[in-house]
Amino acid sequence: MKGLGLKDLGSVAALWRVCLGASLALALGGCVSSNGPGDPTSYSQALFGNPTGQQPEKPLGPQRDLNCPSVDVLEGTAAHRVGGATVSYQASLLDVARECNFGGSQFTMRVGVQGRVVLGASGKPGTFSVPVRIAVKRGDKVVTSRLSRISVSVPAGQGGASFAHVEEGISLPVGAEDPSDEYDVLVGFDGGASSASTGRRRR
Repeated sequence: MKGLGLKDLGSVAALWRVCLGASLALALGGCVSSNGPGDPTSYSQALFGNPTGQQPEKPLGPQRDLNCPSVDVLEGTAAHRVGGATVSYQASLLDVARECNFGGSQFTMRVGVQGRVVLGASGKPGTFSVPVRIAVKRGDKVVTSRLSRISVSVPAGQGGASFAHVEEGISLPVGAEDPSDEYDVLVGFDGGASSASTGRRRR
């Protein structure tokens, strides 16, 4: 067999660099491309369940198909009125949403709420604080409860303003049951409801 010259060696080296670059790209892509429920190599697992960056052991047996718990507006807490005989302003919850990232033995939720503040007969434009509570129950036990005071500004010349809030990083363990059956997520205005409340809205 004829030996390789310097020109040939340069071509081989270039080919190795191309192959090595392609392999590295595939390896890095594989670190974040899988994010299925319960997948230990998912990005959510690296972010929430594996802060050291070490590769966790792969679980034995088939992967579970996990579902995100629904969110309910607790009956009687969908409206928040401020004022006496004449209302200064009223806040109302209009919609809720949630998102789950599953990884290993735990999952992380983010819960969003949308609403609107409307000025009453005695109300004036300005900045208002509305108290929104997000609670997670496991059976009859409240496992986490968070209160956020959302600042809402109503501009001059306007009768109301919309608001939105996202509560991040609600981490919960994955038990024997599916999370959608094991947990109840409730949202509402803190401090009681008004007669303008709606029923429970599941999302």
